[in-house]
Amino acid sequence: MVEIPDYLLERSREARARLSGAPASGSQSESTETAVVAATESAPVAPVSAPPEIEKVEPPKPVAPWVIAAKERKKIPVWEVQLSQSLVEQTLVPPEQIL
Repeated sequence: MVEIPDYLLERSREARARLSGAPASGSQSESTETAVVAATESAPVAPVSAPPEIEKVEPPKPVAPWVIAAKERKKIPVWEVQLSQSLVEQTLVPPEQIL
């Protein structure tokens, strides 16, 4: 089992005290006391407010059946489209030959 260093425990206590607005209990070093005093003198402490509200996220809209069918449908490869286009062009009769 690992032992937690004292300076980390003090930092944790100070953070809890700052968040709750209660004075920190236990022993503190003089440097942290002067830092806390300097911080409180330079900036006013805001009152503890209510926790932030959780953002409401709308559920995703259902997917239309034709979209699902299009996504599941077998796709035509690009090379096949070009091949079929060239074959169609070769079999077409020019308009001059029709009349």
